Amino acid sequence: MSDNNKKSEKNKIVDVIIPFHNEEDYLERCLSALKNQNYIHKIIGINDYSIDNSIEICKKFNIHVIDMEIPLNQRKSELADNLNLGLKNSDSKYILKLDADIELINSNYIEVLVDFMERKKNRKYFSVGGLIYVLKPKWLKLFNLFFTKIPRGAARIYRAKNLRKMGGFVYNKKYKFKNTYGSIVHRNIDSATDKLARKFHYKTKFIRKVKAIHHRPCKIHFTYNLLSDSFYRNMIKLFCAIISFSPKMILEGLKYIKIYFKYKILSSIR
Repeated sequence: MSDNNKKSEKNKIVDVIIPFHNEEDYLERCLSALKNQNYIHKIIGINDYSIDNSIEICKKFNIHVIDMEIPLNQRKSELADNLNLGLKNSDSKYILKLDADIELINSNYIEVLVDFMERKKNRKYFSVGGLIYVLKPKWLKLFNLFFTKIPRGAARIYRAKNLRKMGGFVYNKKYKFKNTYGSIVHRNIDSATDKLARKFHYKTKFIRKVKAIHHRPCKIHFTYNLLSDSFYRNMIKLFCAIISFSPKMILEGLKYIKIYFKYKILSSIR
């Protein structure tokens, strides 16, 4: 094996965990964007009882798929259980938690995040993520020109050893909802995991120069809003930004337009 190949193998230190439940509308874009990323050791798809073509899409990309064995009606948390199953089957230094409806724009997205984590001065950080741009729903696209969201965990890299020391991903007991089977389960695993990490004196960082697109229809999100995704609170902020003619919001909008058109051009080339 050549020195370059040895170096390449040595640098494969990231396992990508992608939980999915009927994600055929988004999964192909998500996996296509991973083709040119560096540092990837393997991609682990966690199939959460999908009945669409999600598994076939994974086979097309030669993705290792693990079926979730705990039925939905017997779980306390959906996403945390999925991610911890992926963590159990991972043997890499880092974990990239990636939602199936997220598409990485930058081909060096993972590289930038890993390089940050590899620096000695950043050992106190247990996770690092990029910036997420929201494209949908269509009727909110005008608002989305000006507002972006720094994700709590949609496309974030974690140190695997720190996650294992914490006992894996956890969920917030305060956030409950009914799943498909009518059982009460818990969401908001990102903030709950971060809260536990702080008890271990671990920190999280967001790097704005690498970006991704969130394709699933959702509420609008405001730049740097890590406290609340409340639609009504965001509408109040929007009104305040308009009447105050905020230069910061206009600059964010111009930055978004640049990303949007770059994404459209790359999509047409594929």
